[in-house]
Amino acid sequence: MEKKSVVFLGVLALLPLLSLAGAGPEHVLADPASELPVKIWCAEFFGSGPIFGGTVEGIGYPAVGPLNNPDLIGMIWMGLFTPLAGRAWAWNLMVVAQLWATMVTTARLAREVIDPDRRDPLAEQASLVAGVAAGFAPMLLVYAVAGAVSDMLNLWPYPLCILYLLRAIRRMEEGRGRESVRAILLSGLFAGLGFITCPYNVLIFLGLAPPALLALPLARERLQQGRWTPGGLGRLAAAGALSTLLVAGSYGLWIRAIMHDDQSQMSAEDVEHTRHSAPYRYLRPAHSNRYVSWLSDYVAVGKDRLVIREAGSRYYRACSPGFLLIGLALVGVFRRDRPLAALLWSMLALTTAVMSTGPFLPWDGSRFSRAVVNLPWWIIHQATGRLLLEPFRFAVVASVALGVAAAFGARVLCGRRSWLGWLLPAGVVAEVIALSPVPVPLPVMSIHVPEVYSRLDALLPPGAILELPYFYKSTDVFQRVHFLYQRTHRRPIPDEVLGFVPRYLAENAWTATLLAIENNRGQLRVELGDEGEYATDRAALKAAGFAGVVVDPEAYTPTVWERVQRRLDAECTKVEAGERWVYRL
Repeated sequence: MEKKSVVFLGVLALLPLLSLAGAGPEHVLADPASELPVKIWCAEFFGSGPIFGGTVEGIGYPAVGPLNNPDLIGMIWMGLFTPLAGRAWAWNLMVVAQLWATMVTTARLAREVIDPDRRDPLAEQASLVAGVAAGFAPMLLVYAVAGAVSDMLNLWPYPLCILYLLRAIRRMEEGRGRESVRAILLSGLFAGLGFITCPYNVLIFLGLAPPALLALPLARERLQQGRWTPGGLGRLAAAGALSTLLVAGSYGLWIRAIMHDDQSQMSAEDVEHTRHSAPYRYLRPAHSNRYVSWLSDYVAVGKDRLVIREAGSRYYRACSPGFLLIGLALVGVFRRDRPLAALLWSMLALTTAVMSTGPFLPWDGSRFSRAVVNLPWWIIHQATGRLLLEPFRFAVVASVALGVAAAFGARVLCGRRSWLGWLLPAGVVAEVIALSPVPVPLPVMSIHVPEVYSRLDALLPPGAILELPYFYKSTDVFQRVHFLYQRTHRRPIPDEVLGFVPRYLAENAWTATLLAIENNRGQLRVELGDEGEYATDRAALKAAGFAGVVVDPEAYTPTVWERVQRRLDAECTKVEAGERWVYRL
């Protein structure tokens, strides 16, 4: 791409940082109840030792077992930039860099699709629309950025994978065999990198495969020309598979070994329990914590249409790509040259949007099929072994495909007014800001660590600590910030990466009762026993290696804090009563 295009996309990628205006230097682009502390913990823990994953002792206590590293790119980035910019700005710049990389690679893909011969001087400007559509995809901004699901930001390998796949096919059509093999090797390389940077993203981009098969009839004329020989196709497939497996194969085996370890903190058995199968409870359109989009979400207007799911962490969902992109895609379909290519990418966008709705194809929470009728979703669901737990993620793929389709329409308009090549991408951003459900400004949180965590050794004997409250403001969201504090005090904590109450805390009557006082609803229900049972389990907690309890009184409602304080004062020894209250068991 031309330098001015790359710089233009870079400037747009900086816009999310405006949400930090007026915030302190320790604020980051993430919701206070998001996954951010877990991601920082993993980046710093794995970056200091077991890079690809390994035995973990500091979390999930008293369990000790292997855990996979969920975000290699985040680990590398934070390791390089935290010493230079500090933890908060290392994270903020990583978010911006990832958005920018996605914009640039998607724009490159659109340029390749619109003008594969690189003879059209206006194709470069038109492709910028595709870049902005991908980088400012509402689902990416709310789920990956606000929700701090940072591994999902690693989208940039996939446009490059598709780009080189298309280039390989084109070179084979032209009879340039060596160049086609070189291109398919690069395609496989980026497919492998995509798997390493975020295995889950592979599953959602596989959603492009079924509708792409519909393009085969379009190639019949070229097939009849004799340039697509069985031998050529075989070499192409073998080269692509080889480069993919070389990069991703060993990593996949390593993940499998970690997940099948008997002591794993993210075991295959845990994943199996979360796989969706009939009757698809969490994929029901009317479920309060649904994992699916509605078709109406794609035309939603207004900030009140933002979907918020609170379970384990706070997650946001917003799908609507904007009417400008939809309109540009329609213009592209009716252009005189290559309308079938624009139609194909529009079909890819529509099909992946349909996939995001899950099995029942809902228009909204009240209008949907009672039976499984969503064939595109069902094909991918079965092909991936039911591992795709969050169909709404297909909305990101739909935004990428729609962006490429919209670039065809942008090219038509740029032919009439070349300056529209710069205005249209800005219009896409403006529509996301003004009309879409994406919150503006984006939520931010402070990663300040209270001073007491740096001197726990002077207050408590050696051992693990229990931090309370465990739930965020009596919701089903966990206080993930405990992971951040653990990086300072370095004592083991019982909090697990899994989105459930730690098994140890739920089975111990004393800790389970403390958790139930703050939230005895969906996540944890405790039958109150006798005081003797509490005393026995409190002693068992100390025998297991727990040294004390650290409490944030301000995070409780006054009524709940009164009940928790009464129990702790009666059963433990208070040694600190400042910003955090510290009790010795």
